[in-house]
Amino acid sequence: MKLIVASTFREFDGSENDRIQRVFLEGLKNLKHTDLELVVTTFGERTVKKTIEESGLKNVVFEEETKDYRFSLTNVLLNALLYAQDLKTDYYIIWTTCDVFFESNLVEEILKVEKLSKKGTSIISHPHQISKDMEEFHNGTYVEHGPNDGIDFIGFSSRLISNEFIGDIKNNFFSDWGVFEHFLVAVAVKNRFDRYNLYPVNKARKICNDRTINNENDEYFRMSLNKNWPVLKKYIYNGKISSRYFSLVYCNFKFKVAGGLHSTLKYRVRFFRVYVHYFYQVIKSWVAFFLPRSIKDLMNKR
Repeated sequence: MKLIVASTFREFDGSENDRIQRVFLEGLKNLKHTDLELVVTTFGERTVKKTIEESGLKNVVFEEETKDYRFSLTNVLLNALLYAQDLKTDYYIIWTTCDVFFESNLVEEILKVEKLSKKGTSIISHPHQISKDMEEFHNGTYVEHGPNDGIDFIGFSSRLISNEFIGDIKNNFFSDWGVFEHFLVAVAVKNRFDRYNLYPVNKARKICNDRTINNENDEYFRMSLNKNWPVLKKYIYNGKISSRYFSLVYCNFKFKVAGGLHSTLKYRVRFFRVYVHYFYQVIKSWVAFFLPRSIKDLMNKR
């Protein structure tokens, strides 16, 4: 099985982000799998192609021009999908940000869940173990925010990648930051992948980028969300899919926990409070929906 890794990169400019990206590349080389190919899409960066080619990883680089956005994760994944389809071989494709680091047994664990599935799997490892900088990462220091935190990688088996799946990616354009992982989980469910969370058997580490370098401020995040939430909303509406995908806890819950019953119970107990809070909010919203307006008005006055 060929492993295709789809990603995009910031400039390799000697900054903290440069160093994080180089650790990411080294992490890919440390995976226990020889048939790996990195499929990169650039958006005007000048130093990425040369650095990727010098990494020693088998790679292909797609160079795109930006318009009114800095980058598009839709195009990152779509370019990799179309490239992989032309290879005419079985593959597993992973979309990931360039600051995630997998344990070396990632492919081994993917193959295990693939054997459990008659049709094809989608995988995550969530939540991530997050280090605030390179020093914390090398010291093994991290925090876990729980199932309500971002999902920065997701994989799909070629066994279930169809024209419909590719069409879902192609026809829903996400640009800049945010929301893309919500969408990909909804796509995985809609296209009937067997879904596994590899957290008990393969942790994903992550280092926080220095967002000040590229002026990724609150205004930029707000602008990105204002563009991308409507894209997800339209996909959900047209596909008659649950609006619960707006919640990362719900997205997390759509994946079985890998490793068997004991791992599942241990995982659910570990993050029990997050799940309880989420389902409490869901029940609260249902109750509020069915309450008469007079009672709602009375409650609001209080």
